[in-house]
Amino acid sequence: RKKQEIENWLNQYNIRNYELIQNAKYGYVVNVNNNVDLYNRNLKSIDIKFNHVTGWFDCSENELTSLEGCPNIVNGDF
Repeated sequence: RKKQEIENWLNQYNIRNYELIQNAKYGYVVNVNNNVDLYNRNLKSIDIKFNHVTGWFDCSENELTSLEGCPNIVNGDF
């Protein structure tokens, strides 16, 4: 995904305090210095790649078919 598409996705889900890091496989990965609340958003997939989330990461109560896109590191609860 292009940088602007990722930023639009993050803004759509009200995700703040993030940093985009260039990545050979994904184009960009996202580090978030905060919590990520994707609870009950009717998501079938996470369309970006999270890398590190310093808070908690909640993607429960969706229709996800895989955990692709979820962070490699979560300092809080997952």
